[in-house]
Amino acid sequence: MPEKELLEQFNVSLCEFDSSQWPRDGFLDPVNRVVYINRDLSAERRLKVLLHELGHLEHNPKHYERLREKYEAQANRNMIHGLLKTKIWMILIMFTSWKNIISPRFVMRRLLKMNI
Repeated sequence: MPEKELLEQFNVSLCEFDSSQWPRDGFLDPVNRVVYINRDLSAERRLKVLLHELGHLEHNPKHYERLREKYEAQANRNMIHGLLKTKIWMILIMFTSWKNIISPRFVMRRLLKMNI
């Protein structure tokens, strides 16, 4: 899913910063619903960071230090899930462009069976 659609879906804003300003890939301001992301990242890394930070939206900042390991694992699972969905959509688009070879209905049935 493109970055703009993710931001709209989760109702968050994006703010970029330079590596010289902050030596991290990104972070979330849950109060203002803003994801801050390093503008020097590659497109692939940027998507991973965005998906990870979106995984923190439901976390209570008051409990972050106590539940840090759990929250980070949940955010990483969110990232992996988002990457899988993105790859599946790419495959679906690829297969639907091969209409004469493979039926899009066949592809959809296979994807639904994956239950992702």
